[in-house]
Amino acid sequence: MCRSCQTNASMVRSCDGFGCSCAEHSLPAGIGACRSCNATAVVSADGTSCVPRRCQVVAGKFVCRKCPNDFVSVTQNFDGSPMKEVQCVKCARGYKAQGNICVRCEACTCNKDQVVVRGLCVAKSFVNNRPKYEEIVLHPTTLLDVVKYEYLCVELIEV
Repeated sequence: MCRSCQTNASMVRSCDGFGCSCAEHSLPAGIGACRSCNATAVVSADGTSCVPRRCQVVAGKFVCRKCPNDFVSVTQNFDGSPMKEVQCVKCARGYKAQGNICVRCEACTCNKDQVVVRGLCVAKSFVNNRPKYEEIVLHPTTLLDVVKYEYLCVELIEV
């Protein structure tokens, strides 16, 4: 026999549908209960505490800071303890923010003597020595496609 989850306990149906789990902005608070973080806080990465965000009143409205697209929000210190406030951290060179995690970008698979052109590793020497089209004005993205296809043709001919 199935029972519904206690909505007043910040619980929702689990992913498999056979149980209840804490709602997105809630923490476990004993067996069968969750406690909701207030509107100015987020759940820590390990799901054990509420970490406050930097908020202020702007034009009579309460506004909390969100991290920019190329940053991730950090809620825990290196030792696992919760931070006093959510910090926005830019991903290291060669990584990009994706789902609040820094993931290695495609360009990092290229060698040091290569450059990424439209998702393809192209030798820097090819880019520097290729014919230049001074008379034709091309849109930058079109020019990148031309470089990419020229390089592919050279590579296929040599193979």
